[in-house]
Formats: sequence, C-alpha cells, structure tokens
Amino acid sequence: MRFLYHILALLLVQYRPIVSLSTGRQRRPRRAATHNYKTTAAAAGGDASHSWNFSSNQKRFGGSRRAFGLGRARGGTILFSENSEEDEPRSNCFAEDARTDTARRRCILSAAAVPLAYCRGEVAGASEPLTSADADNVQARIERSLRPKPSKIIRPRLNLDFAVTLMRSSYNAVDSLDIVSMQQFQRDFFLIRQAEYKPYSEALGAGAMIQGDLTDPNYFDFISFAQYNTILRELVDPPLIFTEQIPVEVGDDEPQRFDSIVVKRDPSLTSADLIRRHADLVGTAIIDKLIEKFGKTASAIPYIETERPSGEKLLQMMKQLVNLFLVQGFAFDGSAAMATSSAGDASGAQVTITFNSPAILWSGQSLQAKKAKIVNDFALKASRALMRRVGYEVVGETVKYAQNNELTTFTLMMQNAV
Repeated sequence: MRFLYHILALLLVQYRPIVSLSTGRQRRPRRAATHNYKTTAAAAGGDASHSWNFSSNQKRFGGSRRAFGLGRARGGTILFSENSEEDEPRSNCFAEDARTDTARRRCILSAAAVPLAYCRGEVAGASEPLTSADADNVQARIERSLRPKPSKIIRPRLNLDFAVTLMRSSYNAVDSLDIVSMQQFQRDFFLIRQAEYKPYSEALGAGAMIQGDLTDPNYFDFISFAQYNTILRELVDPPLIFTEQIPVEVGDDEPQRFDSIVVKRDPSLTSADLIRRHADLVGTAIIDKLIEKFGKTASAIPYIETERPSGEKLLQMMKQLVNLFLVQGFAFDGSAAMATSSAGDASGAQVTITFNSPAILWSGQSLQAKKAKIVNDFALKASRALMRRVGYEVVGETVKYAQNNELTTFTLMMQNAV
C-alpha cells in the first residue's frame, strides 16, 4: 500500500497543477444547477440500482466541486463509505462510458490524486485541515459521551430523492458561500463520519442500520449529523481568501490534471451572516424541489397571488408543507398550528410545527447538545423560505425535542417591519 502511494505521488508531481493567480476576484466555474437522477432496474430480481449524472461545464467528475459521495450502488441503494478516504462516485469509473481498461485506470488514478494533492498542502481551507486524531481526540470522545443515545424507534423510510435534496442543498450552500475549499470539506466530512460511525452503530445495535442507505432513517440521522458537524467546523472564522483545485478537461488517455485558483469570499459577511445565508439557501432549495415535484399536482402547496395573505391562508400553506414532508417519509406524523393576533394579516402570529419521530431526531438533539450555531432544522429552513415568498419574515424561532417529537415555533412579521 505504501508503495502504491509513492507511485501516485510521483505521478502527481509529474502533472503538478499550474497555479493561476489574478489581481482581481477570480471566480471558479460553477456546476450547473441541475443534477439528473437516473434509476435502472437490475437484470435479475427487479432491484433498482441508482446513479447520479451531473450536468457541468466540466466533463469529468461533475465539475469543479464534486458532490458529497453519491453514486456507489450496492443492492439497490446509494451508499456512502466510512471505510475509504475517497468520496468520489465510484460508479463513474466503472460506467459504460469508461469503455477501456485504460480509461478505468485513469479514472481511479485521477480520483485518488485529489486526497494526495490535499495532503501536499496545495489546498488551503477555512480552518486547519482535520486529522483522524483530531476527529477522535479526548475532547471529541467527551462530547460523544454527553450526547443523547440514538432512539431505537421505528421510523418511516425516506424518499430517496427528498433525502438527497436535504443533503445536497446543505452541501451546495457551503459551496456557494466560498468559505472552504471543497476538497478540504470532503476530507473533513469523511474523517468525522469515520470517527462517529462505530459508536453510533454500536449504540443502535447490530442490524439496526444499513450503512450508506439514505432512505434508512437511522443512517440519514447519522450522516446528516456528520454533515452539519463538518459545516459547523468550516463556518467558524472562515478566511477571506483560499486556494482551490479545479479539474481541467483532458483526453481519454491522459491523467487528470488540476489548476489551482484563488477564491475570495464576500468580506462584508460575518460568521453570523454566513450561517443565516446558509439556512436561506437550504430552505430555498427545499421549497424549489417540492414545487418542482408537486407543483402541478393536487398535493401542491396552495398558491397565494397576493402578498401578506391572511393567517388562515398561511396556515393552509404550512399544513400542506408539513404534509409534503410526511409524504417524503420525513416523520411518522406531523401537524401545523397557528395562533393569530388579529383578524387581518398574519403579522404577529405564532406558528408551531410538530413532527413525530422525524428522521433528524438524534442528529438535531446532538447538535443542540453541543450548542451548535448551525443545525439541520430543515422544517424551519423551508418554512422561512416559504413565508418570505408571501411577504413575511420568520423571527423568534426555536426548535425543541421532547418525547421523540420535534417542535418548531416561530413568529411571523411583515418584511418591511423587520
């Protein structure tokens, strides 16, 4: 194994990235907004195998910043790996378009070069790169011991498309904020997953979770915690400038090469601003996805033509939002209630959303236990984005967990009054 790493390192040196600097702000190419999901039936047994096709201005590996590790199909489910330092979609290297052994070897070698480049220090990130020792040090173990134990309750399976939307929107929001190189984020995310997986799975018990299956609520609870734990780490005092490696297009028989570019984020944004902006981006992505999927069906969120509708109409919107979360398998049951302050508009109204046995029950509790400033409160994020579209802002929000329930409470105010 050590010999193989030496060979890879020598190859990387041979194709050392060219650092491109500019005096002004240089933006890296962005991925296209759409990611096409494809399901194919297995030849035998009728199992479905899933893969992801990324539309991008880069042909290889879905563009400059790659997604969080979807694409390895096993037994009809999309899997993450807690046992590999590589989060790239392995199925890409073995897809039909990788027609030759040479192409497959180049694909695997190119994917392996990313962590090596990272270790060489050619990518700078927000905070110091995480190490396996840091991820499982004394402080991490003490924190782990103080967390609530995962509840051994029966929860519905999530809709895969919705589970991916929650994960991907959280990842893409980090990408958009320019707070860390996504190579560092990928590696930190892996190391946190690796350190946390065994204690979590042992607390659940043997056979209680399918590793890598996003539709399994126990696994989704775990992976969402690991993702937001990583996001929290990167959002603490992020730098204004860092470098990032961008894959460049090469021929079929050429090793993958990378260019390094300088990324500069908006200096006017504080950590608190970035946290709020991340929540806004995630909430908007969730609402957009629900409208795309249900907008032309009888299950659509009621469309309101006028701004600042009455409390009754807003409650209808919130109830349908909860229903759509339930349809996607987010929780066993849920409800929305509103206490209005007047007969007119809904300014000052208090909204309460309740989910019974949600898919983020343990992760939400665990993030709150460490007093995290950013958490995976997807219902609150989506509610804020939805209310903003009809002229209201969400203020005074709280999220609490009690008896396997997630209780989200907030107050509505007119946008021009906030």
